[in-house]
Amino acid sequence: MSGSIFSGRLISKTGTYKKLPVAGTIILTISLALMTTFNAETSYWWIAVLSYAFGIGLGGVLQPLVIAVQNAVSMKDLGVATSSVTLFRQLGATVGTAAFISILFGRVGKETSDSFATAVVQPEYQKALQDPANAETVGLLQAAQSSPDGFDDTSWLASANRVLIHPILEGFANSMSLVFFIGAIVVSFSIIFAVMLPNNKLKERGEGAAPAAH
Repeated sequence: MSGSIFSGRLISKTGTYKKLPVAGTIILTISLALMTTFNAETSYWWIAVLSYAFGIGLGGVLQPLVIAVQNAVSMKDLGVATSSVTLFRQLGATVGTAAFISILFGRVGKETSDSFATAVVQPEYQKALQDPANAETVGLLQAAQSSPDGFDDTSWLASANRVLIHPILEGFANSMSLVFFIGAIVVSFSIIFAVMLPNNKLKERGEGAAPAAH
């Protein structure tokens, strides 16, 4: 919302829009690249800052591109141009979401298993396993590992012993880092297309409209 509001005001003030998609794609790429550093110990404030930066970048891309397409066509094609932008945006979002979710859950099993294999030999982890106070968490972990759908409900992780569930958090964090890395590569190519965008001035109100019938 902040990015879209800022973009709209800047376009209204300057009458041009090219600089916004260029800046937006650069911010998106940098944000995603920095998100690859997330791990199980990352502070929430840093996640929030990068998420906000990502949103600012997205706000500098989505709405200005709609305006760019609308500005590039005649008035009679305005509806087709706008609906086409919406269609391809939705197609991209659907395909992208499916692809990145597949990458995440295709990797998280191995990452979590590797994290457990590393943690289980640590004295601190063994101590937590043997602590009677953690019996419930241990039982939930065993049940989750023995069932193919064991991690469908992860609500219990919020109150579980942090040491025992650390491999799960680490597995997801490592898998998300790969998703962010691939996302940064994909988005970086969009910088090229943003730079190639014509730096047209906004049409005046009514310009390009069909002449009125007499």
